[in-house]
Amino acid sequence: MRGGKLARPALAAWLVLAGLTGLTGLAQAGDQDFLLVNKTGKVIDALYVVPNHARTWEEDILGRDVLLNGESTTIRFSREERDCVWDLLVVDQHGEEMWWEDIDLCKYRRVILTIERDEPVAYYD
Repeated sequence: MRGGKLARPALAAWLVLAGLTGLTGLAQAGDQDFLLVNKTGKVIDALYVVPNHARTWEEDILGRDVLLNGESTTIRFSREERDCVWDLLVVDQHGEEMWWEDIDLCKYRRVILTIERDEPVAYYD
């Protein structure tokens, strides 16, 4: 499936940031929890995960961390979160922005971000 440029950026306030630091247990897992794999060939300096209908990016969920090419991180959501379709925005170490849209996180448990022919592409399973 192909990603694309986001027309209406946003970040969910209900995204549990504790999932990135391992503070959220599996008993608290949301249906949208997923493993994000960086295969873009770039260092990801910022990551935004937003419901498809949201209108603004909120905050970088990586915080001070970065995600090197080939690395992965688990993104965890609150159990109360109900949205399934999400968009992702990453900013690389040079400030370049890349978007992936309409990812059904209730359906997929792993999202692999890549760049093919200078376009953002995501693979899901």
